[in-house]
Amino acid sequence: MDRPRRRRGCLIALAIAAILTIAFWLLLPRVICLVANASLPHELGPQATLLALEPAAHRLPSAPIVLQVDPTLMRRIASEASGRWIPPGVIRHGLGAVGTLRGEGNIAVPWQVVAINEVSPPRLSVSLTPEQADALLASNGSTGKLAGMDVRPRLTSVELSALPDDGLTRHFRIEASGALRLSSGTLSLTIPIHRLSSEVTVSFTSAESGWEPIIHLHIDVLEAPLPPIPGVDSGTWRRMLGAWVEDRIADQLASRTLPAWFPTDLRLSMVVR
Repeated sequence: MDRPRRRRGCLIALAIAAILTIAFWLLLPRVICLVANASLPHELGPQATLLALEPAAHRLPSAPIVLQVDPTLMRRIASEASGRWIPPGVIRHGLGAVGTLRGEGNIAVPWQVVAINEVSPPRLSVSLTPEQADALLASNGSTGKLAGMDVRPRLTSVELSALPDDGLTRHFRIEASGALRLSSGTLSLTIPIHRLSSEVTVSFTSAESGWEPIIHLHIDVLEAPLPPIPGVDSGTWRRMLGAWVEDRIADQLASRTLPAWFPTDLRLSMVVR
């Protein structure tokens, strides 16, 4: 009589343990978010802040900067970026993080990263207002010399779309409008840019600790009332402006090697309007 009771008791204990294990596994992302959020917000460099983790994608607030990554890739990136091993299955569909990116004038642009099943390659979509884009450009040192004058860009609209890839070389088409504010001493001049069309090439070369990106920009169309400078025609203006943009980007990338876990196949789209 005792043996059947013990056997029944073991089965009940195993059933309870199985139920508790399944419940814990289902609730694990929520538990992780609760634990992690207790120590947030966390600064991610001088401009970005991680505010919170959220276990359900539908609860994430809308944001103008959104990165969607497959959970498996996100787990690998998070493990290598943090230096901590993350068990399989912890990062699941819907798990996300939210934060802000700061620019000049105390402007804060919300961003989010969310795990979405079968998003391969990962997708980054950016949709900013001109004010947000200008503040982020200014805070990243976009000013410099052009034709011997200090220049500061002002964006009105930008549309960036991806072109066919070529291995580790990425190609993008940019259509933009806005203005360039040129200044030299007490003199200043604002040039409206009615249309700028260009192709951007991003090449990744393998480095010891990751990837070294090199960016080239070729301006095809530049519709603007350009100031008359002897010996400088519209083609020269396009080359000078393209070189100016490349120099600003090179300044930002100087001595910065992208980590090995950076997804070089990232799909990028951008709209400023």
